[in-house]
Amino acid sequence: MTKVNLFSIPICKKFSASRFSMANVITIFGAAITFGVPIILALSSQPFQIQLQIYHEQPEVHFSYNAIVNLEAEDTNGRQIELFYSNIQQLNELRPNSFRAASMRALEVDNDHDGLNERLELIFEFPLEEELVFNAQAVVFLHYKLNSYIKIHTDGLAYIQHSSGLPGSEYVSRGDIVLHQNKPMRVGDKVSEVYPVQQIMDDIRASSVSSTESDISNIMRRRFAASRNIMVDYTERFSSWKRCISCHGNVTMPSRTFILSVTLDVPLLQQVIYVPTLHQVLLEIWIRYLALLTIAIFLMRRILCFIFSNQLLSSHVTVDKIS
Repeated sequence: MTKVNLFSIPICKKFSASRFSMANVITIFGAAITFGVPIILALSSQPFQIQLQIYHEQPEVHFSYNAIVNLEAEDTNGRQIELFYSNIQQLNELRPNSFRAASMRALEVDNDHDGLNERLELIFEFPLEEELVFNAQAVVFLHYKLNSYIKIHTDGLAYIQHSSGLPGSEYVSRGDIVLHQNKPMRVGDKVSEVYPVQQIMDDIRASSVSSTESDISNIMRRRFAASRNIMVDYTERFSSWKRCISCHGNVTMPSRTFILSVTLDVPLLQQVIYVPTLHQVLLEIWIRYLALLTIAIFLMRRILCFIFSNQLLSSHVTVDKIS
């Protein structure tokens, strides 16, 4: 009658030797290597040094209701003129001749009603007196917040510029609000106020001693000249310049208004680089240490099994009896 193996129990062999024998010394040395080498690799090897971590978050972005718009145009006599508009009274007083009372409409769009805006829509409408607009510049000031893991409140600045050899009646720009980092940020429980919008507005007012010092080019130059760890900017993805063309041929006709339309999209997954906490570093090292330790134990057991099974080192063998 054919027999079938139903269950098996391995026979345990025990190898023993005196405390001062070479076999005991080799076993202790092997245990030290098994547990020590993974620790050394986990702490000192370059791939295991955790210096940066990355996570993604949708930032909270709001319009600060401060903006500066500058148009370069020609009047009916062909002279170069400037049309200026801002929400800052001190800047408007420096340009009494070029200030133009434009209308501004702002809309914050939150499609999924989660309290975080998906985009900001801004429309500036300039009334014209038969001027021809060839260049448009604008700076829009924003409030930018990270509230998930890194908690910071900072300013954002969207710079829009376009020039054309042909006069236009409308310029449309659309792009993304992007966070740029020179260094990783540190994790903290408290909200950090970094480069607030009020600070940059105070700097603009303090430096606005003349119309030249307060123009958009100098504002942007001072912003990029400052040594800043983080900076929130605008990256344009689409633009369109609408020409002033009459319905009776290719004759250029002045438009009654010039419209500047800007759509600022807020990224749903903004990458944020930060310095990991001590807890994260220790947890990551522990996980990698266990992975190395598993391999080390397996290899050392195979080596010791070969040594003692072939009696390369003198030892006493005891086999468990089957009861």
